[in-house]
Amino acid sequence: MEQRPDIRRLIGEARLEDAIDQLAAHLESKRTDYPDAYRSAIHIQADFRELEKERIAGTLSNEQLNLGRNRIQSRLLDVLDQMEQPPAATLLSPSRRWPVILAMVLGLAGILYFILRPEPREAGGCPSFAAESAFNILVHPFTAFESSNYEPHAAIVSRLDRLNTEYQIGTSVQPLTGALAPVFQSQDAERLAGECGAQLVIWGNTESLNGNGHILQTFYQFFHQGEDRFRMTKVNWEGKAKGVGLQSAQAKLGSSGFIQDTVQNLSEIVASGKLTRKIEETILLLFGVVAHQTRHEKAAIASLSGISWQDSASQVLGNMVLADSYLETDKTTALRYYDKVLQTHPDYPLALNNRAYLELEQGQAEKALQDINRKLRQDSSDAQAWIARSEALLDLKKVRLAEESLEKARSVAPEKEAVRLRLDEVDREIELQKRSLDTREDIRQ
Repeated sequence: MEQRPDIRRLIGEARLEDAIDQLAAHLESKRTDYPDAYRSAIHIQADFRELEKERIAGTLSNEQLNLGRNRIQSRLLDVLDQMEQPPAATLLSPSRRWPVILAMVLGLAGILYFILRPEPREAGGCPSFAAESAFNILVHPFTAFESSNYEPHAAIVSRLDRLNTEYQIGTSVQPLTGALAPVFQSQDAERLAGECGAQLVIWGNTESLNGNGHILQTFYQFFHQGEDRFRMTKVNWEGKAKGVGLQSAQAKLGSSGFIQDTVQNLSEIVASGKLTRKIEETILLLFGVVAHQTRHEKAAIASLSGISWQDSASQVLGNMVLADSYLETDKTTALRYYDKVLQTHPDYPLALNNRAYLELEQGQAEKALQDINRKLRQDSSDAQAWIARSEALLDLKKVRLAEESLEKARSVAPEKEAVRLRLDEVDREIELQKRSLDTREDIRQ
C-alpha cells in the first residue's frame, strides 16, 4: 500500500505547488504500478502551471484563483487516495501468475536487448538550425501515455514550415530526434533551449480515452535570454507640437502556455497533417508572435487577426502584438487593440501608457485624462505623465487643475534639460489660457 504523508502535510500547509511537484516526481518512478495516478498527476501539474500563469498575468479575480486552487487540491487528494490502494500487480490471483512470469521473462529479454544494442544518440541532442535563421523553433515529439506510433508533433512542424514559407520571415523549425526522455517538462524545455539556441520550444502529451478518442496536451514556452519579456514599443508624449514619439521597450507578458483538446482519431491528424482548431489557433498565435519579434509586422497581423483566444493570457499577448504591429502605420487600429487588452487586463501598464498618449494625440482629452490618472496611481513619480495630465486638463479648460498638475511634475521631474523645456512649454500654455480667461472676464464686466 502506497502512502505519501509528506504530500498531505504540504497540502495542509498550503504549499500546493510543492505537493504537486513531489507527487509527480514520486510517481514518475512508479508509473507502471500506478499508471492512472501518474497520468492524473501530470495533468494536475499542467493545470496548476496554467493557473499560475494567469495569476502572474493578473487576469484572474481572487475568487477565480481560489476556486481553481481548490479544484486542483481536490484532484490531488483523489490521486493520493488512488495510491493508497494496492497496485494492480499485487491483486493477481494464482491462476493469473503464470502469464505474469512469462511477461517478466520477456521483459528480461527486452532488457538484454537494450544492453547489447548500439547506443542511441544522447537524449535531447540538438538538431541543426539554419545558419541564417532569425528565430529557432524546437518541437519535441509528444509523449504517448500508451503504446502509440503516432507523431502529432510532425503536423505542427509541417504547419509552421508552411507558414514560414508563405510569409518568408526567416525562422528555422526543427523536430528533436533520436533517443528521447520518457517524460518531457518545462525544465527540460529550458535546458534544451539553452543548449540548442532555440527561442521557442513546443512539446506535448497524448493519452487514449479507452476507445473514446485521445486527449492531446500541447505546451509551449518562449525563451528570451532567461527573461519573460518580448520586444514591444512604448509611446511617449512629446507635447502638442510634436505629438507622440515611439521607443523600443521590453514588455513582460506570459511567455508559456498550455492547451488541451480531444480528438476521435489521432491517426487522421498524422495522416492528413490537419490540426485541431485549438492547436491550429495556438500555432497561429505562436507564429504571429515570432513574426512580430523578427519585425515582420504584416505577417504578424495576417496570422493573429481573427483568432479565437484560448485563454486570457494568450488574448493579452496576441492583442498586444497586434496593437504594436499597427502602431507605426495605423494608430486608430492600434488603439482598438489596446482597448481589447485593457478589457482583459485593466491595469496592464504598457497598454495603459500607450492608449493614454494616443488618445491625447487624437484629441480625446477626457479619455486620456482617465487613463493618465490610472497610470499615475501605478507610478506617481512619472514626470511625463504629470505633464501630459496638465495638457489634457488645459484641453478641457481646467486651468487651475492644470497648474497643480504641472507643479507636481516639477516636484518629481528628473534633472534633465528636455524635461525642463517641456515644463516651461506647458507653463507658457497655462499663462496664455489664464490671460485669455482674464480678457473674457474684462469684456463681461
